[in-house]
Amino acid sequence: MRKLIAALLIAVLPLAGGFAQEKKDDTKQDKKAKLAIGDAAPPLKNVTAWLNGNEPKLFEKDKVYVLAFFAYWYVDSLEDIPYLGELQKANADKGLVAIGVTKQELKGKSKEQVSEFVKPFGFPVAYCDSEENAEAYVKQTGLGYMPWAVVGMDGKIAYIGRAMYIDEVLPKVLEGTWKGQADVDAMDARRKELGEVVGQATAETKAEKLQAFLKKYPESASSDEVVLEKLSIVVTAQKFEDAKPIIEEMIAIAEKKKSARLVRYAVALADPRINPEKKQFELVTKAIDTAVKYGGSDENLLVSVFEAYVELGNKEKATAAGNKLIETVPDFKVYVEKKIKKFEK
Repeated sequence: MRKLIAALLIAVLPLAGGFAQEKKDDTKQDKKAKLAIGDAAPPLKNVTAWLNGNEPKLFEKDKVYVLAFFAYWYVDSLEDIPYLGELQKANADKGLVAIGVTKQELKGKSKEQVSEFVKPFGFPVAYCDSEENAEAYVKQTGLGYMPWAVVGMDGKIAYIGRAMYIDEVLPKVLEGTWKGQADVDAMDARRKELGEVVGQATAETKAEKLQAFLKKYPESASSDEVVLEKLSIVVTAQKFEDAKPIIEEMIAIAEKKKSARLVRYAVALADPRINPEKKQFELVTKAIDTAVKYGGSDENLLVSVFEAYVELGNKEKATAAGNKLIETVPDFKVYVEKKIKKFEK
């Protein structure tokens, strides 16, 4: 159990280099892919039921569509879904149509459970019994995750890749300035350069390289990757006084996107192995509360949040987080109870 706890904690530490450590060219598709940018968007076929709204018309020439594929076994895909609802609200007058796509899962969520999950977000969801639509979009792209696909007003795939890059792609597609594969290649080249920043040996060198990177790409300053790397640099250098504006930015991004994806990394600052002097703990507590607000039942996050509240000495919140962790993963019951008992000493 101790090894499991340590592994799950490490999973949210910012010191790992963050998103930039993923595949550097993670929007590039396999050469054998049968669906690529510029291809006609495949229609959604044999949808068992449309949840949260009526079946939209696909694909109209005066509309831009975002198809968000998600599954309950793939936690990252769930984290992005609330933000799709925010994008729909903000861009409906510009012709944006948001659609969720999921399929029935073995030992997974029922149609009713999925319907309850998507109810607050305000966009229709294609609930499918078969693999047909997942096959057409997810498997045929050669990407190894649940993508978001943007379909332009010409009915063709404008972008298919990670949801975290949608803020860069979607405005250009809506404005008609998106250049398709050329822009994707530029994004890949920029992320490759950021990966070189992440690979630097010291925090001081990273900081210098990141400053040069942002001078070249100022539009990346508020990207998830860069914000996370900023936190990694100050934590590695043990300059916790410089962490305040970064954590505040993480909280603001979480509130905007209704997602714990980025702010979860601030939870690690409650870990005494990283922050032994407990600096910025008041703000860290706010970050943890925000992560809890939008993190759902993500097992890794629940472990980290429980550990964080224990370190913060907040028995009430630690107990609540522990109970939620036990509810999600019953095997943690003994561990949680042992930690909670320490408050009685």
